[in-house]
Amino acid sequence: MITTVYIPDIMKTLLLLAMALLPFLAYSQDSPRDLLIAAEITGEGKYIYPDSNTKGLFVKLTVTNNSVSNKKILIMSCSWMENWQTDNSNLILDFPGCDKNVPEHITLKPQKTIVFYGLLTRMINSKSDKNKTEYMSPRPPYDKWTVPEAGVRVRFGFSGRYPQNHFNDASYNDYSDKTWWSQPVSLQFDNNSFVVEE
Repeated sequence: MITTVYIPDIMKTLLLLAMALLPFLAYSQDSPRDLLIAAEITGEGKYIYPDSNTKGLFVKLTVTNNSVSNKKILIMSCSWMENWQTDNSNLILDFPGCDKNVPEHITLKPQKTIVFYGLLTRMINSKSDKNKTEYMSPRPPYDKWTVPEAGVRVRFGFSGRYPQNHFNDASYNDYSDKTWWSQPVSLQFDNNSFVVEE
């Protein structure tokens, strides 16, 4: 015997509406996957400063808009690393300095990527600590920093705006202060090597 189930028209309409909106709800403002963060160690070396040399691991960091709408990002043109943090309190992103440092308002379109290149460095004689750290200002003297320990795994976190409104920018609060995290990356790089990508 076949039983027929009657679904009222209003229920059909609500069900169809829910199915149509489901892809958009998955990419809501608070979705943890609307920005995808990736990190890759690309080399080992140092920046050359006027008075000192800071050693570390060169890192390529990418932020990809995985949502269906534009994402607004607010960074500083030089000290962009203020938007970044790691889950290890002894590791920071460094930069070689610059002549100009101003706010940059970026609109990242869906499926587009912004790439950052920096130097990851570690405080000398420090032990690894799995507590997140933010950009340090003022930071310890340059001669206190060196290459991170090989094999340590670290996650990189990115925020849609820098932590302090340095320029009293009226649009500052229009940018998300949420942090998106990468998968853990092993801090190891073998110079003069190659990798076959799958």
